[in-house]
Amino acid sequence: MAAPPSERRPGTRAYGYLLGALWLLPLVLVVVGALVLPDENADGQCEGIGFGCSLTPADGVGLLGAVAAPFLGLAGAVGAALLAGLRTRPGFARTAPALQALAVLTVLVAVAAALALALLD
Repeated sequence: MAAPPSERRPGTRAYGYLLGALWLLPLVLVVVGALVLPDENADGQCEGIGFGCSLTPADGVGLLGAVAAPFLGLAGAVGAALLAGLRTRPGFARTAPALQALAVLTVLVAVAAALALALLD
C-alpha cells in the first residue's frame, strides 16, 4: 500500500530537470558542436587566437563552453539551494517537478539578466 501524499518524501526529479538544463544540456551541445562543426576556417584564414587569426567553429564552441562552465556551475549550485529552500513551502512542494525547475530557472535567468544590465550600464 502506498503512503499518502502528505507522508511521501519529495523526489529528486525537479533537481534532475534543473541540473540537466544547466549542466547536461550545455555539455551535450558543446560535444555535438565540437564534433559537427568544421575544424578549419572556410575562407582559408589562419587558425588560432591573435595576429589576425580566428578560431575554427569547432574550437570556438569549445572555448565558449570553457568560459561558460564556471557560471553554469555556480548557477546550478545556487539553483539547487533555491529549489531546496522553496520546496519547504507546502504549496510549492505540491507543484509538478518540471514546473518547480522552470520556476527556479526563471529566477536564475532574471537575476543573470539584471546583473548583466547592471554591469554593462
